Amino acid sequence: MESSKINVGLIGFGRMGSKYLRKVNTTGKYHFSYICDVDAEARAMARKLSPESMVVDNVIENMNLCKCFNIVCEHPQPICNFIIHDLNRSATPFEARGAYSDAHKTVIMTTMRRSQAIRLRNFIRQQEPTAFIMIENSSEIIGKGFSPV
Repeated sequence: MESSKINVGLIGFGRMGSKYLRKVNTTGKYHFSYICDVDAEARAMARKLSPESMVVDNVIENMNLCKCFNIVCEHPQPICNFIIHDLNRSATPFEARGAYSDAHKTVIMTTMRRSQAIRLRNFIRQQEPTAFIMIENSSEIIGKGFSPV
C-alpha cells in the first residue's frame, strides 16, 4: 500500500458495498482498512475482493455489549444492595447448594453495562473475595432498563 492512499472503512458491505468497493478501488486513491457487515456471506465476499482489509462482524454488536453476572456467594445482601442502590440495577438472588461441599450458597443473577460491571467486580473483590463469579457478554438484553420486549 502506498502512503499516499487514503484509509477508509466501509460499514454494511452487501450488494451495493461490493459495487462501491470495486469502483473506489479503480481510482487507486483509497485503501479499505476495515469492512464491517453482520452477514457471513457479505463478509466472505469482502475478504475475497479486498484481502488486505480487516473484515469485522462484531463492531455493531459490541456497541450494545452488556455483562451478565452469576455470583455465587455466602453473603448476598451487601452485593444486592450495591447493585440496587449504587448501580441502579436489579438482581435476582436464589438459594443454591454446593455439589462438592454441600454448603448453602446464594446465586445472584444480574445484567448491566460494561462500566457498571467494572464497579461491581471491584466491590465484590473487596466485600467477598471468596465469591465465585461467572461473567458473560451479551449484546441482546430484552427487558426493563434495556431493550423493550
